[in-house]
Amino acid sequence: MKRLVLVLTFVAAVAVAPLSSGSTTATIQVSITRAGFVLGTVTARPGDTVVWTNADTRNRQVVSQDAGFASPALAPAQTFSFTFPRVGRFRYEDPLVSPRQRGTVVVEAGPTVSLAAQPKVVRYGRGTALSGRISTARGNETVSIFAQRCGATESVKVGEVKTEANGTWAFSTRPLDRTAFRAQWGSAASDAVTVRVRPRIALAKVAPQRYRVRVFAARSFAGRNVSFQRWNAVRRVWVHVRWVRLVDTGLGVAPTVISGRAFRSRVAAGKRVRIRMGPTVAGSCYLPNSSNVVFS
Repeated sequence: MKRLVLVLTFVAAVAVAPLSSGSTTATIQVSITRAGFVLGTVTARPGDTVVWTNADTRNRQVVSQDAGFASPALAPAQTFSFTFPRVGRFRYEDPLVSPRQRGTVVVEAGPTVSLAAQPKVVRYGRGTALSGRISTARGNETVSIFAQRCGATESVKVGEVKTEANGTWAFSTRPLDRTAFRAQWGSAASDAVTVRVRPRIALAKVAPQRYRVRVFAARSFAGRNVSFQRWNAVRRVWVHVRWVRLVDTGLGVAPTVISGRAFRSRVAAGKRVRIRMGPTVAGSCYLPNSSNVVFS
């Protein structure tokens, strides 16, 4: 249902209200006078609201078949508002006067900025390339990059970049965990793009039947169990051998935390072995991952 609002007071100025996404909407005033609509043609953007105020001494009305609304009869000083949700050219008129007075609202697309990430899944310590384009295709425009890490309640600004001559831009970053990125150019904000992260897991054989595992991430996995596995060449599957409970190694340099463990296994020599971290251990901020493969 279209939103119809009657307001008994006249608002003389254009009001701008910020949205949480970083974009803005406007309220545009049109007076209904004895001579006609002032302004007769106004330009708006999707989401903007036009308010018509009866500045005449008789009842007036605003009707638009293009936009699909009809105000009630407006007594002097009463107002009617309508929010235009889409791009288009919307004609309207007052059927209470003769000859009929007409006006137009032209709703144009606002400025936009796009955002893409490649790759969208990275191993901890690796980077992703963010890129996009602004709708005006102008160079030397400033695009701000915002990031919301896993568990965070709001985004923080992580950098700025200038557009190239054709309006494109690029920005490289290394997410520490699952992160939602957003680009902002002036009042225009892109859709969020999420980049997911896998912990880096390193397995080493340090002596016969002795191994060491290290897990690199921006959080500790101490107290969590990872699976030590061997390759079954007949069945062509990885087979669980034993659980390895991780501890904090104290070796990481912020923001990196290194969890790990030295452990033993009696897997026969010459077998392919690895460490596997499943989804339960990885949790909501990381994706599951496997280590490199070594020979027992």
